Amino acid sequence: GASPNRVSFENGRIAISIAPELQPQFLSFVEFPENVSSGYHHHYDALGGDGTCVALDSLAVVFGLCRNTTEGN
Repeated sequence: GASPNRVSFENGRIAISIAPELQPQFLSFVEFPENVSSGYHHHYDALGGDGTCVALDSLAVVFGLCRNTTEGN
């Protein structure tokens, strides 16, 4: 995709457009620390930004991780 990155909803599907030069910035939102033992999440949106990395009209996305801390489950 072209800069800036954008998340949209098109034809009943989520579309994520990532500019090659902004791929590391985007992927950092789906990388979680290995030592997380419970819920953890990242918000991916343009709030507080100037539209350089995330388009101002982009939909907000929350990437979450939930690990079961009970052994055997």
